[in-house]
Amino acid sequence: MNKTRGLTEDHVNSLSKSNCRIRFLCLYYNQGENISKVIAAFIKLAGENLNHLGTSTITNDSFTALTTYCPNLKRLQCEVSKLNYPILRDYLKTSSIIELFFHYNEYVCTPILPSLGEVIPSTVLLIRMTNAFSTKSLKSFVDNCKAPIEKWIIAGNNTLNHEHLKIILQFAKTKKSLRWIGTCHRSSWGFKEDKVFKELKNCGVLWTSGEVNSFL
Repeated sequence: MNKTRGLTEDHVNSLSKSNCRIRFLCLYYNQGENISKVIAAFIKLAGENLNHLGTSTITNDSFTALTTYCPNLKRLQCEVSKLNYPILRDYLKTSSIIELFFHYNEYVCTPILPSLGEVIPSTVLLIRMTNAFSTKSLKSFVDNCKAPIEKWIIAGNNTLNHEHLKIILQFAKTKKSLRWIGTCHRSSWGFKEDKVFKELKNCGVLWTSGEVNSFL
């Protein structure tokens, strides 16, 4: 549900009479007064049935609703900013999600990758992120990450260079869990990138497209 301007908590609560079972909830580009409470009401309505949540608005209200009513959430898809990252961080510390998709650009907001690696749950098998980050941040993420990531999708308009790929190679050699690496811009790779990717293949890592095949 996009651009749900005008909706109120009463509108959402009225849906409870329909006995609907919501497994997938997508709430993007929503604005308006009390939108945080409206999104939290949707999350509460879905409750234990909620398997996948996509939202551009993570607030204290939605965090409370997720932790209170949605123990079975397996995929979280969100946009990350300087303001909502502390809330996301607190949620990840207690969650058991399998797939984490997030969009952020560290060149316009505070770098989060270093500390994000510390809190990603050990249950996460698939991660998808945009590639607007430095090699320094990626290195810190890899050093701190305890999750046995099997599929790593890096999307966006920026091209991964061989330095990024060498860090991912380090992750593959250390964790021994990575099976697929995905990027949208492999066609722009040069000799150095292809050389590192051959090393990834030798570690059992295959290339996949930027499209996501879910574990769910």
